[in-house]
Amino acid sequence: MYGRILTGGGRFYTFLGPLFQAVGERQKQYNWLITDFEGGFPLEEHVRLNRRNLRERYAWIDGGTLTGLAGQADAQWSWGVFSGFDRSVTLEEALEYDLPWADGNPGFWENPVSIQHPLAQMEIVAWDNACAILISRDQEAVREFAAAFPDSMDLERYNEAEAAPDQSASYEAWLRRNKDR
Repeated sequence: MYGRILTGGGRFYTFLGPLFQAVGERQKQYNWLITDFEGGFPLEEHVRLNRRNLRERYAWIDGGTLTGLAGQADAQWSWGVFSGFDRSVTLEEALEYDLPWADGNPGFWENPVSIQHPLAQMEIVAWDNACAILISRDQEAVREFAAAFPDSMDLERYNEAEAAPDQSASYEAWLRRNKDR
């Protein structure tokens, strides 16, 4: 697996259009499971809700449709995990595993880097508007991403430098203190 993190205040970090361009438009060759999302373009017609647990909502979109939707809106994603699957993988097969998640997930900050869903080929993560994470089995896609975003960092090196400590406990405490504001 290969991973990059793009952080540091850049405007395009959680906009899909520039991220797709950075991976050479490879998103078109996949079907996408979108989970743990907030913000971005409208997904209403693609979203499935488990009525017993509203956190278990997801969208399953082919790469062409996702590209079109991303091109129609200039909306930034606050959170989201975009898991790209070979077109031979069905939604039913993808749903046999736990849904990938972003908010509070410490797995991004552990080495070796890995894609959350065992059947996915690529994972793009929007992390609280602050950064974008790309993890892929395709080394060339990650090289192209690094060339498009020279200020991005190798995710394993980033983790080794402990530049990304798990801040989820601090963030949750801040949310509790400020929930009524």
